[in-house]
Amino acid sequence: VFATIPPTDYGSGYICFFFSLFYIAIVTALVGDLGAHMGCNIGLTKGFTALTFVAVGTSLPDTFASRVAAINDEHADPSIGNITGSNAVNVFLGPGVSWTLATIVHAVHGTKFFLNADSLGFALVIFIVIAIIICVTIVSRRVILGAELGGGKSGRWFVFCLFLFMYLSYVALAYAQDCKILQVKF
Repeated sequence: VFATIPPTDYGSGYICFFFSLFYIAIVTALVGDLGAHMGCNIGLTKGFTALTFVAVGTSLPDTFASRVAAINDEHADPSIGNITGSNAVNVFLGPGVSWTLATIVHAVHGTKFFLNADSLGFALVIFIVIAIIICVTIVSRRVILGAELGGGKSGRWFVFCLFLFMYLSYVALAYAQDCKILQVKF
């Protein structure tokens, strides 16, 4: 399928860019639907399925691309840019485009589009706090070690364990909110 994307020298790269966005939308929709069906069959809530299986399905290819970029660059800056950019596309374009299209379709049919966002505010606040901690950690490593990634083995493992703990905390807190174990309103 991806072999049908035109080369970047056609139309100054814009044709390639928009074809890529189109295929990203299709793959994201497929991953989202398959994840929702799998979560339903297992008995998980849609929110938890989105936070775990769908997130992994959309981010895992970006992770491999970032690893290759980190290995091939002395300072690993492209890997940080790649993972940040790809997640921005996943987060902003994925829901943004689909919610906009749903709003337009409902407006055309004379109905209103409502989105049940019970746990979205809580998950967003937790995400922002964790993102700030991660940014402070990365900037601190740049100031202290001169690089965001790498360093001694104990430092790498400490940062890995810290980031893994923050991710698992985020998933656990968002799941508790989604299952009404925590009743926090934003």
